[in-house]
Amino acid sequence: MDENQIRLMLEEENSDSNYEDENDSEVEDFVEIQEDSYNSKQEDNSEHEQEDKLESKKLTVIGTLRKNKRELPKQFTEIRGREEKSSLFGHRGNCTLVSHVPKKGKNVLLVSSMHDDVKIEIETGKPELIMDYNATKGRVDTVDKMCETYNVARDINRWPMVIFYSLMNETGINSYVLYLQNNPNKKVNRRTFLEALSYDLINSHLRRRAANTLLPKTLKLRLNEICKLDGPESAATSNNNKIGRCAFCTSKKNRKTRYNCVKCKVYFCMEHALMVCSDCYSETSA
Repeated sequence: MDENQIRLMLEEENSDSNYEDENDSEVEDFVEIQEDSYNSKQEDNSEHEQEDKLESKKLTVIGTLRKNKRELPKQFTEIRGREEKSSLFGHRGNCTLVSHVPKKGKNVLLVSSMHDDVKIEIETGKPELIMDYNATKGRVDTVDKMCETYNVARDINRWPMVIFYSLMNETGINSYVLYLQNNPNKKVNRRTFLEALSYDLINSHLRRRAANTLLPKTLKLRLNEICKLDGPESAATSNNNKIGRCAFCTSKKNRKTRYNCVKCKVYFCMEHALMVCSDCYSETSA
């Protein structure tokens, strides 16, 4: 098949396409290892614009593509008649698209803004673009695995919250890495670090909530205990959450409680508790 026949085939496909747009279409050069180079048109340039934005910030991108993308030419998605370990390249500006057939019936599509050549590894028969992707994709898998290990995401239909949860997971990993870099002598596992980080993030809010006089008594006691606030409420629950039996109730009631006296350490239930304000408590302690 010569270059003229390929050009005629592409013109017929573009004329029948429902997504043709003369204002947005750009000419692309595609290079195939086994055949001559040819030209093609591509309508949707959204991904190209994204890559241009990354280039303006001195960033590059490399990743896989799904073959159901409508902007991909059929020559890259159809693999009938193509030999095993054959590669088809396409270039546009600073972007490179490759279609590789590692074995019969399998098509691997990748796009990169850091490659502009058609180098093929002699030993493996794979393009250099794919080899670079395989060398770095493990880091992405590692981050995904770390996010799943301690995941803050919840099932929700609000897409802004999905993005927020994803950012929280990645921020936790980044902060842990920075902490280890700045404190090389400290050995802290990731779970302990995340627990301390989450406590520091909510501590100020919990303290504001604990100062609310309209909260239920049990909730306020729990907040004082978590925030380690001074006062009769926090002192009454300072026994490491151990459970004991009320010393004032009969054995028939057998009431269990978490509250104990500050001085004698005797357990008591709320029925036998005496509510004292902070001012009176300080006077009595003095």
